Amino acid sequence: MLVRPGQSLWWTCPKLARDDARSGRLEFVGDPYEEFRDFVLRGNVVDLAVAFVIGAAFAAVVTSFVSDILTPLLGLIGVPDFREASVTVGAAEVRYGVFLNALIAFLLVAAAIFFFVVKPMSALAARRKEMNQTSRLRRNVPSASPASRPVPAGVRSAPLPKGDGSRAPAASSLPTPH
Repeated sequence: MLVRPGQSLWWTCPKLARDDARSGRLEFVGDPYEEFRDFVLRGNVVDLAVAFVIGAAFAAVVTSFVSDILTPLLGLIGVPDFREASVTVGAAEVRYGVFLNALIAFLLVAAAIFFFVVKPMSALAARRKEMNQTSRLRRNVPSASPASRPVPAGVRSAPLPKGDGSRAPAASSLPTPH
């Protein structure tokens, strides 16, 4: 990067470099190793590295599942191995069988991921969402006190247990003045 005397580098990284207007040279501010360490140890970089390693391990498991379990089962139902299928056009050999095997392997991997990962995770997420909603409803709905319970039809007043205090006593239970 060409830096002219007097040109500011604020738009690149103010902590990393500053220009010296007198000499026209670039001076580094701070420790570059410390800033690199801060960059690498930032949360999203570490998360990405962990996801990459787990993804590679998961890919090995899925590939083994497809090649060692599902593909031999295809032979039982009559799907042939196309590895040797080819056609010669002039001096070139077109090995379309390798492509067909790769296509079948892709479809098996996609089906395995869909039925053994995506569907169960979707069902788990739906169950979790339902549980969260019901627990939220339980927290927000107050328990029904005797005063708030519906009175059955034909009953004029429902007697309350003594000492409840949630409602004034019925007028018929008050002493009458003489």
